Amino acid sequence: MRTGIASALAACLSLLQAQESSATGRGLAVGEVRLADGRPWVGAEVVLLARPLGRATEVDADRVVATVDERGRFRAPILRGRPYSAWAWGPATATGRPASAVCEQVFVQQPIVLRHERDLPARDLVLDHLDRWPEAKFQLRVIDELDNLDVHTLEVQDGRVRLPWLVGPQATVELFVVDGTNLHPLQRTMVASSQLGPRLVVPERVRVTCFARSTDETPLVGARIHRHLGQTMHFVGITDAAGTLTLDTGNDEGIGIQTLVEGSDGRMGVFLSIADVRRMGQVELPAGVEPRDLWCRVDPGRMLHARFVTADGTPLAGADIVQSGMATNSPTPASRSYHGWHRTRRTDATGTIALPGRTDHVGANLLLRERDLPALPAPWRPGLCPVVFAPLSVATGTGTPEDPMVVDLKRMCPIELTFTGPGATPVASVDVILCTLGTTLASYWPAGHDRARSDERGRVRILVPAGQPIGIAATHGMSLLIRAFVTTPGDPTAGPATATFALPAPTGIRGRLLGKDGQPMADRMVYASLGTSNHPALWNWLDEPESKLARGSGNTLRVLLPEDESSQRILTSLIGIPVPTDANGCFALPLPPVAVPRLLLFQGERDARSLFDKFEVTWRGEAIDDLEWTVRF
Repeated sequence: MRTGIASALAACLSLLQAQESSATGRGLAVGEVRLADGRPWVGAEVVLLARPLGRATEVDADRVVATVDERGRFRAPILRGRPYSAWAWGPATATGRPASAVCEQVFVQQPIVLRHERDLPARDLVLDHLDRWPEAKFQLRVIDELDNLDVHTLEVQDGRVRLPWLVGPQATVELFVVDGTNLHPLQRTMVASSQLGPRLVVPERVRVTCFARSTDETPLVGARIHRHLGQTMHFVGITDAAGTLTLDTGNDEGIGIQTLVEGSDGRMGVFLSIADVRRMGQVELPAGVEPRDLWCRVDPGRMLHARFVTADGTPLAGADIVQSGMATNSPTPASRSYHGWHRTRRTDATGTIALPGRTDHVGANLLLRERDLPALPAPWRPGLCPVVFAPLSVATGTGTPEDPMVVDLKRMCPIELTFTGPGATPVASVDVILCTLGTTLASYWPAGHDRARSDERGRVRILVPAGQPIGIAATHGMSLLIRAFVTTPGDPTAGPATATFALPAPTGIRGRLLGKDGQPMADRMVYASLGTSNHPALWNWLDEPESKLARGSGNTLRVLLPEDESSQRILTSLIGIPVPTDANGCFALPLPPVAVPRLLLFQGERDARSLFDKFEVTWRGEAIDDLEWTVRF
């Protein structure tokens, strides 16, 4: 029955696609929506949601709503090349709302069938211990945990708020205190889809002072202080003439909030508590500091000025730039702490933006909105991933205000990668990560758990820096492929450079994480790394078919094996894909079928500021199916 429905929908879709304009960036999503007994669910609403980056909640989502017709069918215009989260629901009542399950990885030309399977409960969330923050105003951000996060902002009234209809298996609830136009994060918790009457404890009010210093002991005056929670940075204030800022906050332990400082010269620092700094010794601290106060000594940074323009030189005004970086802290000359961060900001009316970071590293990626697609040559547009990867690596200019780095999209090149399995069958939903090789402006695919995803035909299209060596990691289940390639200069008259990669046989480490008490450790993250080793993996793909780099005859890419050890080490770092443990503490970590001299496993809490507790493994490129790891901490 399901096959017959899909065939009928595919035939309908072919007719509809023939009516579409080839110039549009959208195509039709189609499907059927049924009641539990199989009858058409007439009048139900189908919601299709996609974010340019699934985890970047500060970036606008594309949300399309369609109504089911009398035959139980729907059609909706969605962006090509984007994976959508889709569900159907009926009219809401005072007690609930009928809904289908969520269908993930929905692409143009991929018929789906949705069916009424459940009733979503109406739920209120209650805040306990409001007396800890008298007269404070609170705001909630509720994040429905779909592949494309669905974000809702709610004002709390009298300690209670009606939650939105949540269709994912769980939701993240973030609590903020409203201070004028600023939001101070206080608390973060998870709410399961089955949990009724959730309550959130307002943390005790704590006053802390942030002390920001340069490594030459100069106070950082006028520095911006941020609170980093999840995937988002929240501005909370500016340091005074003594380089300090006093905040009212909650108890941050176990919540995953980190405090960062951004200097006017672009330096990025991460604070440690005075209690942690005192344990290091040899630190001269101001009189009267409290253990909860925060301390940061940070090296000078760099404010890189960049201007983004279209193929015809028009400024890309209001373009979203996703920047990633590493904040540091040197409490003593012999110590250093790190914290990875990323955020999204927009260019001004001239297409210009100032990006902070270390003097040797400023990584940024451009997000294309639908309105930006006409800025690209027509053959490059169809089905393009919204992330323009590492455009700074082919920019001109020095990055000063007088001579900004100019990012000209003509210096990029479109690629189309296709992934196949046994029998050359296309593989859908392959996770793809990219990294640049051999450049100080190195970039990885935007930080966090975001990936590009192959469509139902195993394809992904991306704009990458032309003529620059690039590393790629493609993961599907326990199959992990790592390669490097380089493209020709971008040809605006031609379509993408194409390459097909056969995924290797599944291999990796399957194991179980146990606590010191011998009990399974659930909801942890495990990842593999070479640690501080300088030895790369023993890469060898000499039998990989190569195309020739053809100048002036379209867009072409060539698979290569970097000869320099630095690039090979960067490729090796792509094995570091964090995977979760399940309720029994089990994890499945894909690894490439090549030997690694000394492989380290690390583990930590899902939202930990860093992963810790290493475990050394000998990896010869062959599966390990019974690893048992008892943690030390």
